[in-house]
Amino acid sequence: VLPEHFGFPEREHVWLPLRLALDVSRAESPELEAFARLGENVSLAQVQSELTTVAARLADEYPDTNRDVGIGVMRYQAGLIDDSVSRGLYTMLGAVSFVLLIACVNVANLMIARLVARSREIAVRRALGASRSTILRQFLVESFVLATAGGILGAFIVVAGVSVLTRTLEPLIGLWWVDIRVDAKVVLFVTVLVLGSCIFAGLLPALQASRVNVSNALIDAPRGSAGQGPRLGRLMRGLVVMEIALSCALLIVSAMLIKGVMKLDAIDFGMPVERMVTGEIELPRAVYPTTESRVLFFEELEARIREIPGATAAALMSDIPGTVGFRLPISVDHNPNTERQSVAILTVTPGFLDVLDAPVVDGRTFTTRDRLGSEPVVVINRSLADRFFEERPVGRTVRLGSTDRTVVGVVPDLYMGTIDEPGANGPGLYIPLAQTGNVSMQLFVRSAQDPVQLVPQMRDVLESMDPNLAMMDIARVDRIIARTVAIFDVFGRLFMGFGGVALFLASIGVYGVMSFAVQQRVREWGVRMALGATVQDVIRLMVRRTAVQLCVGLGIGLV
Repeated sequence: VLPEHFGFPEREHVWLPLRLALDVSRAESPELEAFARLGENVSLAQVQSELTTVAARLADEYPDTNRDVGIGVMRYQAGLIDDSVSRGLYTMLGAVSFVLLIACVNVANLMIARLVARSREIAVRRALGASRSTILRQFLVESFVLATAGGILGAFIVVAGVSVLTRTLEPLIGLWWVDIRVDAKVVLFVTVLVLGSCIFAGLLPALQASRVNVSNALIDAPRGSAGQGPRLGRLMRGLVVMEIALSCALLIVSAMLIKGVMKLDAIDFGMPVERMVTGEIELPRAVYPTTESRVLFFEELEARIREIPGATAAALMSDIPGTVGFRLPISVDHNPNTERQSVAILTVTPGFLDVLDAPVVDGRTFTTRDRLGSEPVVVINRSLADRFFEERPVGRTVRLGSTDRTVVGVVPDLYMGTIDEPGANGPGLYIPLAQTGNVSMQLFVRSAQDPVQLVPQMRDVLESMDPNLAMMDIARVDRIIARTVAIFDVFGRLFMGFGGVALFLASIGVYGVMSFAVQQRVREWGVRMALGATVQDVIRLMVRRTAVQLCVGLGIGLV
Protein backbone atom coordinates (compact mmCIF):
# COMPACT_ATOMS: atom_id res chain seq x y z
CA VAL A 1 0.00 0.00 0.00
CA LEU A 2 1.54 3.26 -1.17
CA PRO A 3 1.01 6.72 0.39
CA GLU A 4 -2.44 8.25 -0.04
CA HIS A 5 -1.56 10.95 -2.60
CA PHE A 6 0.99 8.92 -4.57
CA GLY A 7 -0.14 8.53 -8.19
CA PHE A 8 2.91 7.78 -10.35
CA PRO A 9 3.18 8.46 -13.21
CA GLU A 10 0.10 10.69 -13.40
CA ARG A 11 -3.12 9.95 -11.46
CA GLU A 12 -2.96 6.17 -10.95
CA HIS A 13 -4.38 4.35 -7.94
CA VAL A 14 -3.55 0.70 -8.68
CA TRP A 15 -0.38 -0.88 -10.13
CA LEU A 16 -0.09 -4.34 -11.72
CA PRO A 17 3.03 -6.29 -12.67
CA LEU A 18 3.92 -5.97 -16.36
CA ARG A 19 3.67 -9.27 -18.25
CA LEU A 20 5.08 -9.43 -21.75
CA ALA A 21 4.35 -12.29 -24.15
CA LEU A 22 7.59 -13.61 -25.65
CA ASP A 23 5.87 -15.04 -28.73
CA VAL A 24 4.41 -11.71 -29.90
CA SER A 25 5.92 -10.32 -33.09
CA ARG A 26 7.78 -7.01 -32.98
CA ALA A 27 5.04 -5.39 -35.09
CA GLU A 28 2.41 -6.34 -32.47
CA SER A 29 4.47 -5.50 -29.39
CA PRO A 30 2.86 -3.06 -26.95
CA GLU A 31 3.85 0.58 -26.74
CA LEU A 32 5.65 1.19 -23.45
CA GLU A 33 7.10 4.20 -21.69
CA ALA A 34 10.45 3.76 -19.96
CA PHE A 35 11.31 5.63 -16.75
CA ALA A 36 14.81 5.94 -15.36
CA ARG A 37 16.62 7.88 -12.66
CA LEU A 38 19.69 9.74 -13.85
CA GLY A 39 22.97 8.79 -12.25
CA GLU A 40 25.11 11.37 -10.55
CA ASN A 41 26.66 13.93 -12.92
CA VAL A 42 24.81 12.39 -15.89
CA SER A 43 23.08 14.81 -18.26
CA LEU A 44 20.07 14.25 -20.49
CA ALA A 45 22.32 14.83 -23.52
CA GLN A 46 24.52 11.89 -22.49
CA VAL A 47 21.51 9.61 -22.07
CA GLN A 48 20.08 10.76 -25.41
CA SER A 49 23.40 10.02 -27.13
CA GLU A 50 23.55 6.50 -25.70
CA LEU A 51 19.96 5.68 -26.57
CA THR A 52 20.37 7.06 -30.10
CA THR A 53 23.16 4.52 -30.52
CA VAL A 54 20.86 1.78 -29.20
CA ALA A 55 18.12 2.82 -31.64
CA ALA A 56 20.60 2.72 -34.53
CA ARG A 57 21.66 -0.83 -33.58
CA LEU A 58 18.02 -1.95 -33.40
CA ALA A 59 17.34 -0.41 -36.80
CA ASP A 60 20.25 -2.40 -38.30
CA GLU A 61 19.12 -5.63 -36.62
CA TYR A 62 15.37 -5.22 -37.28
CA PRO A 63 15.03 -3.03 -40.40
CA ASP A 64 11.38 -3.96 -41.04
CA THR A 65 10.09 -2.62 -37.71
CA ASN A 66 12.78 -0.26 -36.42
CA ARG A 67 13.87 1.66 -39.49
CA ASP A 68 13.46 5.42 -38.88
CA VAL A 69 12.41 4.74 -35.28
CA GLY A 70 14.30 6.73 -32.66
CA ILE A 71 14.25 7.11 -28.89
CA GLY A 72 13.48 10.50 -27.36
CA VAL A 73 14.48 11.48 -23.84
CA MET A 74 12.82 14.16 -21.74
CA ARG A 75 12.48 15.10 -18.12
CA TYR A 76 9.56 13.49 -16.30
CA GLN A 77 7.83 16.82 -15.58
CA ALA A 78 8.25 17.98 -19.19
CA GLY A 79 6.34 14.94 -20.41
CA LEU A 80 3.35 15.70 -18.19
CA ILE A 81 3.13 19.50 -18.18
CA ASP A 82 3.04 21.18 -21.55
CA ASP A 83 5.57 23.94 -22.26
CA SER A 84 2.71 26.38 -22.72
CA VAL A 85 1.72 25.94 -19.05
CA SER A 86 5.29 26.62 -17.90
CA ARG A 87 5.50 29.65 -20.17
CA GLY A 88 2.16 30.86 -18.83
CA LEU A 89 3.34 30.57 -15.22
CA TYR A 90 6.56 32.46 -15.95
CA THR A 91 4.59 35.10 -17.84
CA MET A 92 2.28 35.47 -14.84
CA LEU A 93 5.32 35.90 -12.61
CA GLY A 94 6.46 38.65 -14.97
CA ALA A 95 3.03 40.30 -14.82
CA VAL A 96 2.99 40.23 -11.01
CA SER A 97 6.49 41.71 -11.03
CA PHE A 98 5.21 44.54 -13.21
CA VAL A 99 2.42 45.23 -10.74
CA LEU A 100 4.89 45.19 -7.83
CA LEU A 101 7.19 47.52 -9.77
CA ILE A 102 4.32 49.94 -10.38
CA ALA A 103 3.42 49.82 -6.68
CA CYS A 104 7.03 50.55 -5.73
CA VAL A 105 7.13 53.51 -8.11
CA ASN A 106 3.91 54.77 -6.52
CA VAL A 107 5.36 54.50 -3.02
CA ALA A 108 8.53 56.25 -4.17
CA ASN A 109 6.40 59.08 -5.60
CA LEU A 110 4.46 59.46 -2.38
CA MET A 111 7.64 59.51 -0.30
CA ILE A 112 9.15 62.13 -2.59
CA ALA A 113 6.00 64.26 -2.20
CA ARG A 114 6.33 63.93 1.61
CA LEU A 115 9.97 64.91 1.29
CA VAL A 116 8.97 68.44 0.21
CA ALA A 117 6.81 68.84 3.30
CA ARG A 118 9.61 67.48 5.50
CA SER A 119 12.43 69.57 4.01
CA ARG A 120 12.56 71.85 7.08
CA GLU A 121 12.59 68.85 9.45
CA ILE A 122 15.48 67.27 7.52
CA ALA A 123 17.35 70.59 7.44
CA VAL A 124 16.98 70.96 11.23
CA ARG A 125 18.26 67.40 11.75
CA ARG A 126 21.27 68.15 9.54
CA ALA A 127 21.89 71.45 11.36
CA LEU A 128 21.87 69.57 14.69
CA GLY A 129 24.59 67.21 13.46
CA ALA A 130 22.82 64.36 11.61
CA SER A 131 24.99 62.99 8.78
CA ARG A 132 23.80 62.19 5.26
CA SER A 133 24.07 58.48 6.06
CA THR A 134 21.78 58.98 9.07
CA ILE A 135 19.12 60.69 6.92
CA LEU A 136 19.53 58.00 4.26
CA ARG A 137 19.12 55.28 6.87
CA GLN A 138 16.03 56.97 8.35
CA PHE A 139 14.20 57.02 5.00
CA LEU A 140 15.19 53.44 4.21
CA VAL A 141 13.86 52.32 7.62
CA GLU A 142 10.55 54.11 6.92
CA SER A 143 10.44 52.38 3.53
CA PHE A 144 11.20 49.05 5.23
CA VAL A 145 8.30 49.52 7.66
CA LEU A 146 5.93 50.13 4.72
CA ALA A 147 7.29 47.15 2.78
CA THR A 148 7.11 44.87 5.83
CA ALA A 149 3.50 45.85 6.55
CA GLY A 150 2.66 45.19 2.89
CA GLY A 151 4.54 41.88 2.95
CA ILE A 152 2.69 40.65 6.05
CA LEU A 153 -0.67 41.64 4.57
CA GLY A 154 0.35 40.00 1.29
CA ALA A 155 1.29 36.79 3.11
CA PHE A 156 -2.24 36.53 4.56
CA ILE A 157 -3.69 37.11 1.08
CA VAL A 158 -1.36 34.40 -0.29
CA VAL A 159 -2.73 31.80 2.13
CA ALA A 160 -6.29 32.48 0.91
CA GLY A 161 -5.17 32.84 -2.72
CA VAL A 162 -3.33 29.52 -2.75
CA SER A 163 -6.47 27.75 -1.59
CA VAL A 164 -8.49 29.28 -4.45
CA LEU A 165 -5.72 28.61 -7.00
CA THR A 166 -5.39 24.98 -5.89
CA ARG A 167 -9.13 24.36 -6.30
CA THR A 168 -9.01 25.99 -9.74
CA LEU A 169 -5.94 24.21 -11.09
CA GLU A 170 -6.49 20.75 -9.55
CA PRO A 171 -9.05 19.56 -12.13
CA LEU A 172 -6.96 21.11 -14.94
CA ILE A 173 -3.58 19.66 -13.94
CA GLY A 174 -4.44 17.12 -11.22
CA LEU A 175 -0.99 15.51 -11.11
CA TRP A 176 -0.10 13.76 -7.87
CA TRP A 177 3.21 15.58 -7.42
CA VAL A 178 1.85 19.11 -8.00
CA ASP A 179 1.72 20.53 -4.48
CA ILE A 180 0.87 24.23 -4.19
CA ARG A 181 1.31 25.41 -0.60
CA VAL A 182 2.96 28.08 1.51
CA ASP A 183 6.26 26.73 2.84
CA ALA A 184 9.67 28.00 3.95
CA LYS A 185 10.63 28.79 0.34
CA VAL A 186 7.57 31.00 -0.08
CA VAL A 187 8.35 32.83 3.19
CA LEU A 188 11.94 33.35 2.03
CA PHE A 189 10.67 34.63 -1.34
CA VAL A 190 8.34 37.09 0.42
CA THR A 191 11.23 38.27 2.59
CA VAL A 192 13.37 38.89 -0.49
CA LEU A 193 10.47 40.78 -2.09
CA VAL A 194 10.07 42.94 1.03
CA LEU A 195 13.78 43.83 1.03
CA GLY A 196 13.77 44.44 -2.71
CA SER A 197 10.66 46.63 -2.50
CA CYS A 198 12.19 48.54 0.41
CA ILE A 199 15.33 49.33 -1.57
CA PHE A 200 13.52 50.08 -4.85
CA ALA A 201 10.82 52.29 -3.31
CA GLY A 202 12.93 53.94 -0.65
CA LEU A 203 16.38 54.42 -2.10
CA LEU A 204 15.56 57.27 -4.47
CA PRO A 205 13.61 59.35 -1.87
CA ALA A 206 16.34 58.60 0.68
CA LEU A 207 19.06 59.85 -1.66
CA GLN A 208 17.03 63.00 -2.39
CA ALA A 209 16.49 63.58 1.35
CA SER A 210 20.18 63.18 2.12
CA ARG A 211 20.98 65.88 -0.46
CA VAL A 212 18.69 68.56 1.01
CA ASN A 213 20.53 71.92 1.18
CA VAL A 214 20.26 73.05 4.81
CA SER A 215 20.47 76.80 4.14
CA ASN A 216 18.01 76.84 1.23
CA ALA A 217 15.55 74.58 3.06
CA LEU A 218 15.51 76.83 6.16
CA ILE A 219 15.23 80.03 4.08
CA ASP A 220 12.44 78.62 1.81
CA ALA A 221 10.55 76.95 4.67
CA PRO A 222 7.79 79.57 4.86
CA ARG A 223 7.00 78.94 1.19
CA GLY A 224 7.00 75.15 1.43
CA SER A 225 10.58 74.67 0.20
CA ALA A 226 9.90 76.27 -3.11
CA GLY A 227 13.43 75.67 -4.30
CA GLN A 228 13.13 71.93 -3.78
CA GLY A 229 9.66 71.54 -5.30
CA PRO A 230 10.28 72.04 -9.05
CA ARG A 231 13.23 69.63 -9.14
CA LEU A 232 11.31 66.93 -7.24
CA GLY A 233 8.25 67.60 -9.38
CA ARG A 234 10.23 66.68 -12.52
CA LEU A 235 11.44 63.50 -10.83
CA MET A 236 7.89 62.57 -9.83
CA ARG A 237 6.61 63.19 -13.35
CA GLY A 238 9.34 60.90 -14.69
CA LEU A 239 8.27 58.16 -12.29
CA VAL A 240 4.64 58.56 -13.38
CA VAL A 241 5.69 58.16 -17.01
CA MET A 242 7.35 54.88 -15.98
CA GLU A 243 4.13 53.78 -14.23
CA ILE A 244 2.01 54.54 -17.26
CA ALA A 245 4.43 52.72 -19.57
CA LEU A 246 4.44 49.59 -17.40
CA SER A 247 0.64 49.66 -17.00
CA CYS A 248 0.14 50.13 -20.74
CA ALA A 249 2.40 47.17 -21.57
CA LEU A 250 0.69 44.94 -19.01
CA LEU A 251 -2.81 45.89 -20.18
CA ILE A 252 -1.94 45.22 -23.82
CA VAL A 253 -0.52 41.79 -22.98
CA SER A 254 -3.65 41.07 -20.91
CA ALA A 255 -5.92 42.11 -23.77
CA MET A 256 -3.98 39.95 -26.24
CA LEU A 257 -4.20 36.94 -23.95
CA ILE A 258 -7.94 37.43 -23.38
CA LYS A 259 -8.44 37.78 -27.13
CA GLY A 260 -6.53 34.53 -27.68
CA VAL A 261 -8.69 32.70 -25.13
CA MET A 262 -11.85 34.07 -26.74
CA LYS A 263 -10.65 32.85 -30.15
CA LEU A 264 -10.07 29.36 -28.71
CA ASP A 265 -13.57 29.39 -27.18
CA ALA A 266 -15.12 30.45 -30.50
CA ILE A 267 -13.47 27.78 -32.71
CA ASP A 268 -15.80 26.14 -35.23
CA PHE A 269 -14.69 22.50 -35.26
CA GLY A 270 -16.81 21.59 -38.25
CA MET A 271 -18.37 18.73 -36.28
CA PRO A 272 -21.08 18.46 -33.58
CA VAL A 273 -18.74 18.13 -30.58
CA GLU A 274 -21.49 19.27 -28.20
CA ARG A 275 -23.65 16.28 -29.24
CA MET A 276 -20.99 13.60 -28.89
CA VAL A 277 -20.05 11.56 -25.83
CA THR A 278 -16.90 9.46 -25.59
CA GLY A 279 -15.29 6.92 -23.29
CA GLU A 280 -12.06 4.94 -23.47
CA ILE A 281 -11.98 1.14 -23.72
CA GLU A 282 -8.75 -0.81 -23.30
CA LEU A 283 -8.61 -4.53 -24.10
CA PRO A 284 -6.25 -6.75 -22.05
CA ARG A 285 -3.76 -8.45 -24.35
CA ALA A 286 -3.97 -11.67 -22.36
CA VAL A 287 -7.68 -12.00 -23.27
CA TYR A 288 -7.47 -10.46 -26.75
CA PRO A 289 -3.97 -11.47 -27.91
CA THR A 290 -4.37 -11.11 -31.70
CA THR A 291 -5.23 -8.25 -34.01
CA GLU A 292 -8.23 -10.20 -35.34
CA SER A 293 -9.72 -10.77 -31.86
CA ARG A 294 -9.45 -7.09 -30.98
CA VAL A 295 -10.88 -5.91 -34.30
CA LEU A 296 -13.85 -8.30 -34.03
CA PHE A 297 -14.61 -7.11 -30.49
CA PHE A 298 -14.53 -3.41 -31.41
CA GLU A 299 -16.60 -3.94 -34.57
CA GLU A 300 -19.28 -5.85 -32.65
CA LEU A 301 -19.27 -3.17 -29.94
CA GLU A 302 -19.74 -0.41 -32.53
CA ALA A 303 -22.63 -2.30 -34.18
CA ARG A 304 -24.44 -2.83 -30.87
CA ILE A 305 -23.94 0.77 -29.71
CA ARG A 306 -25.38 2.03 -32.98
CA GLU A 307 -28.61 0.16 -32.20
CA ILE A 308 -29.16 2.02 -28.89
CA PRO A 309 -32.35 4.14 -29.08
CA GLY A 310 -31.36 7.79 -29.41
CA ALA A 311 -27.92 7.11 -30.89
CA THR A 312 -27.67 8.61 -34.40
CA ALA A 313 -24.10 7.45 -35.10
CA ALA A 314 -21.24 5.55 -33.44
CA ALA A 315 -17.58 4.93 -34.19
CA LEU A 316 -14.25 4.20 -32.57
CA MET A 317 -11.14 6.39 -32.82
CA SER A 318 -7.74 6.17 -31.18
CA ASP A 319 -7.98 9.73 -29.86
CA ILE A 320 -10.32 12.71 -29.50
CA PRO A 321 -10.36 15.34 -32.28
CA GLY A 322 -9.04 18.65 -30.96
CA THR A 323 -6.75 16.87 -28.45
CA VAL A 324 -4.65 14.58 -30.70
CA GLY A 325 -1.00 14.62 -29.74
CA PHE A 326 0.19 11.49 -31.60
CA ARG A 327 2.34 12.26 -34.66
CA LEU A 328 4.56 10.23 -36.96
CA PRO A 329 6.83 11.14 -39.87
CA ILE A 330 5.65 10.23 -43.36
CA SER A 331 6.91 10.41 -46.93
CA VAL A 332 4.81 10.81 -50.08
CA ASP A 333 5.40 8.73 -53.24
CA HIS A 334 8.92 7.98 -51.95
CA ASN A 335 9.80 11.63 -52.56
CA PRO A 336 12.87 12.45 -50.42
CA ASN A 337 11.70 16.08 -50.15
CA THR A 338 8.68 14.96 -48.10
CA GLU A 339 10.47 12.59 -45.73
CA ARG A 340 10.40 13.17 -41.98
CA GLN A 341 7.31 15.39 -42.27
CA SER A 342 5.42 14.85 -39.03
CA VAL A 343 1.62 14.65 -39.26
CA ALA A 344 -1.21 13.84 -36.83
CA ILE A 345 -2.56 10.27 -37.03
CA LEU A 346 -5.85 8.71 -35.94
CA THR A 347 -6.83 5.04 -36.10
CA VAL A 348 -10.57 4.81 -36.84
CA THR A 349 -13.43 2.49 -37.75
CA PRO A 350 -15.33 2.99 -41.04
CA GLY A 351 -18.14 4.95 -39.33
CA PHE A 352 -15.90 7.79 -38.11
CA LEU A 353 -17.21 10.29 -40.70
CA ASP A 354 -20.82 9.54 -39.73
CA VAL A 355 -20.21 10.33 -36.06
CA LEU A 356 -18.25 13.47 -37.00
CA ASP A 357 -21.01 14.47 -39.46
CA ALA A 358 -18.42 15.20 -42.17
CA PRO A 359 -18.52 14.41 -45.92
CA VAL A 360 -15.90 12.76 -48.11
CA VAL A 361 -14.22 15.45 -50.21
CA ASP A 362 -12.72 13.03 -52.75
CA GLY A 363 -12.58 9.27 -53.17
CA ARG A 364 -14.07 7.04 -50.49
CA THR A 365 -13.84 6.33 -46.78
CA PHE A 366 -12.96 2.94 -45.23
CA THR A 367 -15.13 -0.12 -45.74
CA THR A 368 -15.32 -3.61 -44.23
CA ARG A 369 -13.08 -4.80 -47.09
CA ASP A 370 -10.11 -2.88 -45.65
CA ARG A 371 -8.83 -5.69 -43.45
CA LEU A 372 -5.54 -7.09 -42.23
CA GLY A 373 -4.00 -8.81 -45.26
CA SER A 374 -5.71 -6.58 -47.83
CA GLU A 375 -4.04 -3.56 -49.45
CA PRO A 376 -2.91 -1.07 -46.76
CA VAL A 377 -4.95 2.10 -47.18
CA VAL A 378 -5.15 5.58 -45.71
CA VAL A 379 -7.54 8.54 -45.77
CA ILE A 380 -5.94 11.99 -45.62
CA ASN A 381 -7.32 15.42 -44.75
CA ARG A 382 -7.46 18.40 -47.07
CA SER A 383 -4.43 20.13 -45.47
CA LEU A 384 -2.20 17.13 -46.14
CA ALA A 385 -3.51 16.84 -49.69
CA ASP A 386 -2.86 20.53 -50.40
CA ARG A 387 0.63 20.52 -48.87
CA PHE A 388 2.11 17.33 -50.34
CA PHE A 389 0.18 16.61 -53.54
CA GLU A 390 0.18 18.85 -56.60
CA GLU A 391 -2.31 16.58 -58.39
CA ARG A 392 -5.26 14.44 -57.23
CA PRO A 393 -3.98 12.42 -54.22
CA VAL A 394 -6.37 9.44 -54.52
CA GLY A 395 -4.37 6.43 -55.66
CA ARG A 396 -1.02 7.87 -54.60
CA THR A 397 1.23 6.37 -51.92
CA VAL A 398 2.03 7.49 -48.38
CA ARG A 399 4.80 5.70 -46.48
CA LEU A 400 4.04 5.41 -42.76
CA GLY A 401 6.84 3.76 -40.81
CA SER A 402 7.86 0.78 -42.96
CA THR A 403 4.46 0.40 -44.67
CA ASP A 404 3.33 1.93 -47.97
CA ARG A 405 -0.35 2.86 -47.85
CA THR A 406 -2.58 3.84 -50.76
CA VAL A 407 -4.62 7.02 -50.42
CA VAL A 408 -8.29 6.09 -50.98
CA GLY A 409 -10.00 9.32 -49.86
CA VAL A 410 -9.74 12.94 -48.78
CA VAL A 411 -11.81 14.37 -45.90
CA PRO A 412 -12.19 17.88 -44.41
CA ASP A 413 -9.78 19.24 -41.80
CA LEU A 414 -11.25 18.16 -38.45
CA TYR A 415 -8.78 19.47 -35.85
CA MET A 416 -6.45 16.53 -35.50
CA GLY A 417 -3.98 18.56 -33.41
CA THR A 418 -4.50 20.09 -29.99
CA ILE A 419 -6.30 23.40 -30.45
CA ASP A 420 -3.85 25.39 -28.32
CA GLU A 421 -0.90 24.69 -30.64
CA PRO A 422 0.05 26.37 -33.95
CA GLY A 423 -1.24 24.44 -36.96
CA ALA A 424 -3.81 22.55 -34.88
CA ASN A 425 -5.95 22.05 -37.97
CA GLY A 426 -2.98 21.06 -40.13
CA PRO A 427 -2.01 17.91 -42.04
CA GLY A 428 -3.31 14.62 -40.71
CA LEU A 429 -4.34 11.16 -41.83
CA TYR A 430 -6.59 8.29 -40.78
CA ILE A 431 -5.80 4.56 -40.89
CA PRO A 432 -8.36 1.74 -40.44
CA LEU A 433 -8.52 -0.08 -37.11
CA ALA A 434 -8.89 -3.39 -38.95
CA GLN A 435 -5.32 -3.02 -40.25
CA THR A 436 -3.72 -2.07 -36.94
CA GLY A 437 -5.59 -3.82 -34.11
CA ASN A 438 -5.14 -1.14 -31.44
CA VAL A 439 -5.55 -2.26 -27.84
CA SER A 440 -7.09 1.02 -26.65
CA MET A 441 -9.82 2.98 -28.48
CA GLN A 442 -12.21 5.85 -27.79
CA LEU A 443 -15.88 5.02 -28.34
CA PHE A 444 -17.83 7.97 -29.81
CA VAL A 445 -21.63 8.18 -29.84
CA ARG A 446 -23.63 11.04 -31.34
CA SER A 447 -27.18 11.87 -30.32
CA ALA A 448 -29.78 14.48 -31.27
CA GLN A 449 -30.34 15.17 -27.53
CA ASP A 450 -27.91 15.33 -24.62
CA PRO A 451 -25.54 12.41 -25.40
CA VAL A 452 -24.71 11.86 -21.71
CA GLN A 453 -28.15 10.26 -21.33
CA LEU A 454 -26.90 7.34 -23.43
CA VAL A 455 -24.02 6.48 -21.08
CA PRO A 456 -25.91 3.88 -18.92
CA GLN A 457 -26.96 1.99 -22.07
CA MET A 458 -23.41 2.15 -23.45
CA ARG A 459 -22.12 0.62 -20.22
CA ASP A 460 -24.77 -2.10 -20.35
CA VAL A 461 -23.73 -3.06 -23.90
CA LEU A 462 -20.06 -3.25 -22.91
CA GLU A 463 -20.84 -5.34 -19.81
CA SER A 464 -22.94 -7.76 -21.86
CA MET A 465 -19.99 -8.35 -24.19
CA ASP A 466 -17.31 -8.62 -21.48
CA PRO A 467 -18.22 -8.06 -17.79
CA ASN A 468 -14.52 -7.58 -16.94
CA LEU A 469 -14.19 -4.43 -19.04
CA ALA A 470 -15.01 -0.88 -18.00
CA MET A 471 -15.46 2.33 -19.95
CA MET A 472 -13.10 5.04 -18.65
CA ASP A 473 -13.05 8.86 -18.73
CA ILE A 474 -16.60 9.26 -20.01
CA ALA A 475 -17.48 12.84 -20.95
CA ARG A 476 -18.97 15.03 -23.64
CA VAL A 477 -16.42 15.79 -26.35
CA ASP A 478 -16.90 19.57 -26.19
CA ARG A 479 -16.15 19.54 -22.45
CA ILE A 480 -12.99 17.47 -22.95
CA ILE A 481 -11.78 19.93 -25.59
CA ALA A 482 -12.68 22.87 -23.30
CA ARG A 483 -10.48 21.40 -20.56
CA THR A 484 -7.46 21.59 -22.86
CA VAL A 485 -7.71 25.41 -22.95
CA ALA A 486 -9.18 25.98 -19.48
CA ILE A 487 -5.73 26.74 -18.08
CA PHE A 488 -5.41 29.62 -20.56
CA ASP A 489 -8.79 30.94 -19.46
CA VAL A 490 -7.51 30.99 -15.86
CA PHE A 491 -4.34 32.81 -16.98
CA GLY A 492 -6.41 35.27 -19.00
CA ARG A 493 -8.65 36.19 -16.06
CA LEU A 494 -5.66 36.58 -13.75
CA PHE A 495 -3.91 38.78 -16.29
CA MET A 496 -6.99 40.96 -16.60
CA GLY A 497 -6.95 41.35 -12.82
CA PHE A 498 -3.26 42.27 -12.88
CA GLY A 499 -3.91 44.79 -15.65
CA GLY A 500 -6.78 46.35 -13.70
CA VAL A 501 -4.64 46.69 -10.56
CA ALA A 502 -1.82 48.23 -12.64
CA LEU A 503 -4.21 50.76 -14.21
CA PHE A 504 -5.61 51.64 -10.78
CA LEU A 505 -2.12 52.18 -9.37
CA ALA A 506 -1.08 54.26 -12.36
CA SER A 507 -4.21 56.41 -11.93
CA ILE A 508 -3.29 57.01 -8.30
CA GLY A 509 0.22 57.96 -9.41
CA VAL A 510 -1.09 60.49 -11.94
CA TYR A 511 -3.45 61.95 -9.34
CA GLY A 512 -0.65 62.21 -6.76
CA VAL A 513 1.66 64.05 -9.14
CA MET A 514 -1.09 66.45 -10.27
CA SER A 515 -2.00 67.14 -6.64
CA PHE A 516 1.65 67.79 -5.80
CA ALA A 517 2.07 70.08 -8.81
CA VAL A 518 -1.05 72.08 -7.88
CA GLN A 519 0.12 72.53 -4.28
CA GLN A 520 3.55 73.66 -5.41
CA ARG A 521 2.12 76.20 -7.88
CA VAL A 522 -0.75 77.69 -5.87
CA ARG A 523 1.10 81.04 -5.69
CA GLU A 524 1.70 80.94 -9.46
CA TRP A 525 -2.01 80.20 -10.17
CA GLY A 526 -2.97 83.16 -7.97
CA VAL A 527 -0.67 85.49 -9.90
CA ARG A 528 -1.95 84.18 -13.27
CA MET A 529 -5.60 84.66 -12.27
CA ALA A 530 -4.81 88.11 -10.85
CA LEU A 531 -3.40 89.01 -14.27
CA GLY A 532 -6.59 87.86 -16.05
CA ALA A 533 -6.35 84.06 -16.45
CA THR A 534 -9.63 82.19 -15.99
CA VAL A 535 -10.24 78.96 -14.10
CA GLN A 536 -10.55 77.17 -17.47
CA ASP A 537 -7.11 78.48 -18.50
CA VAL A 538 -5.54 77.09 -15.34
CA ILE A 539 -7.29 73.72 -15.75
CA ARG A 540 -6.27 73.59 -19.42
CA LEU A 541 -2.64 74.22 -18.50
CA MET A 542 -2.62 71.40 -15.92
CA VAL A 543 -4.43 68.94 -18.21
CA ARG A 544 -2.00 69.69 -21.05
CA ARG A 545 0.97 68.85 -18.82
CA THR A 546 -0.69 65.61 -17.69
CA ALA A 547 -1.56 64.72 -21.29
CA VAL A 548 2.11 65.00 -22.24
CA GLN A 549 3.02 62.51 -19.47
CA LEU A 550 0.28 60.15 -20.63
CA CYS A 551 1.37 60.28 -24.26
CA VAL A 552 5.04 59.69 -23.43
CA GLY A 553 4.16 56.82 -21.06
CA LEU A 554 1.78 55.20 -23.57
CA GLY A 555 4.38 55.52 -26.32
CA ILE A 556 7.03 53.76 -24.25
CA GLY A 557 4.47 51.13 -23.16
CA LEU A 558 3.47 50.41 -26.77
CA VAL A 559 7.11 49.87 -27.70
